[in-house]
Amino acid sequence: MYVARGSHASYFNAGSFFVGGKPVEPERIFGIDRTQRTTRLEPKVVLLPNSEPAVEGTSLAWLRFEGGWGEQNVMFGYSGPQGPRMKRDKWYNPASWGQNCPEDCQNWKSTFLAFAQSPVDLHVYDSLGRHVGPDGRGGIDLEIPGSQYIAPDGTDNKAILISDADISTEEYRVEIHGTDSGSCHLTILAPQSDESVQHDVQYLAIPVSASSVGIASVGQAADFTLQLDGDGDGIFESQISPDVVYENDWLYRTYLPLVLKNW
Repeated sequence: MYVARGSHASYFNAGSFFVGGKPVEPERIFGIDRTQRTTRLEPKVVLLPNSEPAVEGTSLAWLRFEGGWGEQNVMFGYSGPQGPRMKRDKWYNPASWGQNCPEDCQNWKSTFLAFAQSPVDLHVYDSLGRHVGPDGRGGIDLEIPGSQYIAPDGTDNKAILISDADISTEEYRVEIHGTDSGSCHLTILAPQSDESVQHDVQYLAIPVSASSVGIASVGQAADFTLQLDGDGDGIFESQISPDVVYENDWLYRTYLPLVLKNW
């Protein structure tokens, strides 16, 4: 068993793996777990008690740990999960929880996600002009049915989710509006049912200023090129291709609910 560096994942081999266990090319920069050969350990099998240990400092006190395992708040989807005590039915009643999991996971297959890090506001529009994101008056528009806007306190992370999405029949426009000078990391996950895939599109370092505007069209015929107006004059002088374009068979969707719960 090989433990991924900075992650809570474990694998049967050393190498590079996409979330969900699919091997990928080692030179890929983002979105993978990496394992490596290290010291061999022979674990001892221990039967866990039916109830939690009552005294801190015992050999099983880790069962009561409520913090995060692995790195925290590094980027969306890659923070370690909370300890087993915080998993509730997943830990205490795994059989009954597992019976409902396939249906729950299925719902995430049709979820569209736009996620931005660093000094930008994030917006999504559909083909009818309906808007999700800051409304400019201190509130949040949720005009697209099934949409959510998430911006955890104490972070620069912003995420927009839209359920029952499908770029086979709908086109979305993702916009980033700069709020300060810096570098923006933008991730888009877009389900496409007619090809039974989801597109994992990542722009790793978009240069932005307080007046920058970036627009990426996401649809069946879109090539995911981001148009960037660096100084806010209405002229989109730069075309930025994604640093990563990956198509997978829904593995990320089964992982996404856990990501959001622990973010």
